[in-house]
Amino acid sequence: VAVSVTSLSPQLKHIMEPRTSAPAGRLKAIRQLTGHGIPVRAMVAPVIPMINDMELEHILNAVKDAGAAHASYVLVRLP
Repeated sequence: VAVSVTSLSPQLKHIMEPRTSAPAGRLKAIRQLTGHGIPVRAMVAPVIPMINDMELEHILNAVKDAGAAHASYVLVRLP
């Protein structure tokens, strides 16, 4: 199962992805899935330079701590 985590900030998540699950809820879902033996991949997407790129390391640590075994990201370059 893949779970998208755009930001750990509820405020930024609200701007980038309105009406979607809060970061804490996504981490909770990762913990519950891995707790049931379901492998989880975290997708950090989209990563937008100067918007949420500075969070990448923190997001990766948080999803790892929640139990995700793999991670990937999608970089969006806005000229």
